[in-house]
Order: sequence, then C-alpha cells, then structure tokens
Amino acid sequence: MSDPIAALHARYRASFPDKRAELLAALAAWRAQPASPDTIAALYLLVHKLAGSAGAYGFDALTEIARTADRLLQPHARGGEVLGDAHVAPIDAAVGAVCEALQD
Repeated sequence: MSDPIAALHARYRASFPDKRAELLAALAAWRAQPASPDTIAALYLLVHKLAGSAGAYGFDALTEIARTADRLLQPHARGGEVLGDAHVAPIDAAVGAVCEALQD
C-alpha cells in the first residue's frame, strides 16, 4: 500500500527545480528594476505562494525562509511603501535564501 502523503511530498519536492528557476528569473528581473511595481509584485507572488504551500507539504523550514522574504516584500508589493535603497539588500538576501533552500 502506497502512502499518499509521501507521494504528495515527493511530487512537491520534485517541483523545486522549476520553482527555483521561476524565482531566479523573477529575482533577476527585480534586480534589473528594483523599484518597478511589476517586478516587485511578480517576486512577491512567487515567494508568497511558496510561504503558503511549502508547509502544507511538510517543508516547514522552507516555509519559514519564504515567510521572511514575504514579510520584506509585502509592504512594497501592494503599492504601499516605496522601495528605498535600504530595502534592496535585505530583500535580495532573503529571496536568495529561498532559492538556496529550493536547491537543497
């Protein structure tokens, strides 16, 4: 008898390379135009989805890493707070950590 939870976990884990590639592309676009509402929103959406879904599949550490990036991006992604120079490095590091977690 197969374990359906283990199968879901494995399927989600198998999606990491695609999720990482998509996140790296969004990160590169954001790095090129960090103040662009479109690049911020795209990056936020990917991180936010990971923060919400990873824990449901048993990837609690990934959820926490993605939540950190989510919290940093959220004020800027919803058209609120202006993204200043002081925000760029922490966001870049947090999203980079998400990418690293997807690689492991």
